[in-house]
Amino acid sequence: IEAKLAELAKKEEEERKRKELEAQYTALIAAADAAFKAANYDQAKGKYTEASTLKPEEKYPKDQLAAIEAKLAELAKKAEEERLAKDLQAKYDAAIAAADAAFKGADYEGAKGKYNEALSLKAAEKYPKDQLAAIDKKLAELAAKAEEERKQRELNEKYQVAIAAADAAFQKDGFDEAKAKYTEAANLKPEERYPKDKIAEIDGILAELARKAEEERKRQELEARYAELIGKADKAFAGEQWAAALNDYKDALTLKPTEEHPRSRIAEIEQKLDAAAREKAEQERLAREKADLDARYQGFLTKADKAYSLSKYDDARTAYTDALGVKPDEQYPKDKLAEIDRILADLSAKDEAARLAAEKAARDKAPPDAPADFRDGHGKMP
Repeated sequence: IEAKLAELAKKEEEERKRKELEAQYTALIAAADAAFKAANYDQAKGKYTEASTLKPEEKYPKDQLAAIEAKLAELAKKAEEERLAKDLQAKYDAAIAAADAAFKGADYEGAKGKYNEALSLKAAEKYPKDQLAAIDKKLAELAAKAEEERKQRELNEKYQVAIAAADAAFQKDGFDEAKAKYTEAANLKPEERYPKDKIAEIDGILAELARKAEEERKRQELEARYAELIGKADKAFAGEQWAAALNDYKDALTLKPTEEHPRSRIAEIEQKLDAAAREKAEQERLAREKADLDARYQGFLTKADKAYSLSKYDDARTAYTDALGVKPDEQYPKDKLAEIDRILADLSAKDEAARLAAEKAARDKAPPDAPADFRDGHGKMP
């Protein structure tokens, strides 16, 4: 029994010591883990070492000690990398500062050397590459500027010569020559307003002259027709051919309602004719008038259709308008006039689009340091 009790006492003492050891180990591991988590690696290292001494067979504290050594080595490496990076950045910043100062002072060669130095320190940086490209571009612009200025002077001289010739021709009413020279000037400098305004003024003058010429043509045509009818009527009246004379006098009076001569002759003839004769004469006059009207209308249409087929739209419009003057109710000439208006509007729109495109091309082509009135398309005559 005593031996049994002694054995039980021994086991209880061993169990107590085991539990005490386990408690100490657990406490050390908890303290070590907390220190490790807080990045207090020296303290964690001490605690893991103690825990490993208590229980040498445990793998966890040994693994954590190895992890701490790896972490400390990593931190040391990172600190060295940061020191080197800081030193490199300082050298890079100094080179960039010197390069920027040289660039600002237009010392492009000096700036180029410093940007290349910065690029040798940090080859992946975009800024020095961009600045080197900007320097190359600036040097190219400076080289091209003299040539651009020479071309601009030459263009200005040609423009002024064309404007002077156009103004001189305009003052002498040489509108066709003036328009050609203003057009030449506008083609040289599409952004200039002056030659375009003068071309528009000339077009207005030519249109007014054409309108007056057309009015005069129609007046002469009416006078000729009136004289022809009066001549025939007077001859028929002298030969006492009352019906023929009456028809021609009435046709003449239709052309010129205020003329007294045909009016008085009509009254005189109607006194000589009885009602039946007057009715017959009126029917003959109306039939002849209709035939004449049809012939004139068809003549104008033939002329208009031919001009239209040849794309002579101004001539066609005049002839269709004349046809409509003869027969105002006819739809065909109205339709053709509307069609011509659409065609001319389309052509005008295309010309305007071409003009705007030319102006834009001229603005895009203008040097960056050209005067504002050259770049924005609002230049003025000097």
